[in-house]
Amino acid sequence: MRILIADDHPLVRSGLKEALSHLCNDTPECIEAEDADQVLGVMNSGIHLDLILLDLFMPGSNGLDLLRELCSHPAGVPVVVLSALESAETMREALDSGASGYVSKTTPHSVMLQALRLVLAGGVYVPAALLAAKANEHESQWSQAESGAPRSDRRAPEAPVEQIDGLEQLTPRQREVLARICQGQSNKMIARELGFSEFTVKAHVVAILRTLGVSNRIEAASMARKLGFPG
Repeated sequence: MRILIADDHPLVRSGLKEALSHLCNDTPECIEAEDADQVLGVMNSGIHLDLILLDLFMPGSNGLDLLRELCSHPAGVPVVVLSALESAETMREALDSGASGYVSKTTPHSVMLQALRLVLAGGVYVPAALLAAKANEHESQWSQAESGAPRSDRRAPEAPVEQIDGLEQLTPRQREVLARICQGQSNKMIARELGFSEFTVKAHVVAILRTLGVSNRIEAASMARKLGFPG
């Protein structure tokens, strides 16, 4: 396994290398980059990478621009943002820009490693702080609806589902997303069809994987079909 660590602080890179030695059975090979030019140089060299750990604000880059460029690169390497910024809005923007995860630099190493394993298995890691912020937004929207105030979110029709095993723990929205995962739709396609943001779809996908006890979308679709969903 080969991981690119992109951070302009040597001590941070050193600490990450030590933590990553516990990521899997074989210690991954770590390539270091301290500015945007070095990051792009590694990406354009053709060297195989399994994962990129990216400081959100690298010298030579403008905020999320480098993240978007990496996420759109033909190599298709998953990018996990490592940042000292912990605002929900920044996390949301990073995930909407294509990041496969967002990990605060204050996160314990054990949690970070769990997040990276999820991403390497094909999932998306959404930090608990962002999920909590999203839940609070939903509660506020429902409160407005109950008081007669207009709501801005668009409700999609609920998909019927057999209440079988772990499937019965999924919310109606998560079942809608799962049905489209089974059809092979991408997050972007699902977001467009259901009227969600890509961030919301990613959050639902992560919740589905956890609820079903699987590691990626393929396993989720396979389990759903074995359980007769959708159908």
